[in-house]
Amino acid sequence: MEIKITARHLELTADMKSLTEKKVKKLRKFFPRVQHVDVLLEKVKYLYKAEILLKADHFTLEGRAEANDLQSCLDDALDKVERRLRKQKEKISEKKHVKKTPVL
Repeated sequence: MEIKITARHLELTADMKSLTEKKVKKLRKFFPRVQHVDVLLEKVKYLYKAEILLKADHFTLEGRAEANDLQSCLDDALDKVERRLRKQKEKISEKKHVKKTPVL
């Protein structure tokens, strides 16, 4: 899985970068075929914005969040992506296990 972290209008410390990578890598346990993750962290006046774009085999998921501090903003965006990833996985598994009824 390739992870790209971009920071706009703020300085990304090594601790914050490693924490972000650690949290993003946890998404693989929900869906192992994640190929690429883009993380955009931005500061606009007094607000922090986080945008996470996840690309997997045949779909792309996006999660955005705004908050007063960077940590909670990142956590909220990751929660959204995680929730959408679980839902997508359920859709895929439901399609595989659909029993066809015989036509009478």
